[in-house]
Amino acid sequence: MGSRIIAVVSKNDFELSEEDILAIANERISASDRARGGEIDVLDLTSFLIKDCSEITTKITGISLHQEWIPPDQVQQIYQALKKYNSTIQPQAFEYLNCSLDDILELTKFVKACSQRKLGLYNPAWDF
Repeated sequence: MGSRIIAVVSKNDFELSEEDILAIANERISASDRARGGEIDVLDLTSFLIKDCSEITTKITGISLHQEWIPPDQVQQIYQALKKYNSTIQPQAFEYLNCSLDDILELTKFVKACSQRKLGLYNPAWDF
């Protein structure tokens, strides 16, 4: 499995506004999926399961996703680094990784929305 990072307003404020949730939803959910409707779990929508992508993400961005708190300025740096990386990526680069290209693209969408809303990321694994 792996730990989960959650979009938050600040290290002490985990309550996202409706606008925050909607912005993340608009980035992560395709138009065809929205048209189909159905229930969406807000925690799944406003978080990302790190899985096996943490090592490659750290190499790409220079920032570990395993920190307790990643402030908005670092979320912006993560997004910019992933965006740059994604523009040059070759799918075969993932053949030796447990992390897929789809996982990296999904992470990029997630941190893009967080970056645009000036949200930080919290890793609840530190609560244990």
